[in-house]
Amino acid sequence: MSYRVIDVAGDIGLRAEGKTIEECFVNAGLGLY
Repeated sequence: MSYRVIDVAGDIGLRAEGKTIEECFVNAGLGLY
């Protein structure tokens, strides 16, 4: 899995990782979906 949901006091926390900035944005989008 290239993203993790993290526990925060707000709405949602998400940590996305990728080898490039483009891959990071794609993985963040997948995590939010």
